[in-house]
Amino acid sequence: MPDRLSLIFGIHIHFPVGTPDDEVKRLLDVCFGPIMDQLSGHPKFKFCGHLSGAALTRIETLRPDIVTALKSFIAGGRMEILGGGMYEPFLPALSENDQLG
Repeated sequence: MPDRLSLIFGIHIHFPVGTPDDEVKRLLDVCFGPIMDQLSGHPKFKFCGHLSGAALTRIETLRPDIVTALKSFIAGGRMEILGGGMYEPFLPALSENDQLG
């Protein structure tokens, strides 16, 4: 029996193109912001994140403080980025050249 339990904790953020700014801001304020606050309070907790480029663009515009927190988590080795494309494409269905583009 192992002495400890291993768990991978991941967050996923994507907003479909056309989602109104007020709805994105509400989701950031009600869902994602509080998660960032909780993670900030536990400096030994590591996690991974999958964020679409479209989501990061919206977050940067509407809640730049969240982007600052994400950068801090990454720089501190607490957050590992899981790959994703700008508009949440299904990358395995694309050619390698298209994936890189």
